[in-house]
Amino acid sequence: MAKKTEVRLMSAPMINTAGILKWAINGYQHPNDRKAMVRVLAEGYNLTNKVAEGLLSGAIPHRIEGEEVVFEVEGRYKRKG
Repeated sequence: MAKKTEVRLMSAPMINTAGILKWAINGYQHPNDRKAMVRVLAEGYNLTNKVAEGLLSGAIPHRIEGEEVVFEVEGRYKRKG
């Protein structure tokens, strides 16, 4: 079994990551908006599309700790480049 990595997505003074994730999860429920929601999360937080889609679909569970979104993944989670 591959080692899991804990990932913490931080908030910034005017950007609440938990709120953005909640908004994107809601948007992901609409099939026509899924691609855009994956892009917002992936590009905004430097995540792979697979990880972003997993967070939005619920396949990757997450929790909120203060103003951080925390989750665990196996393998690569950051975008290349």
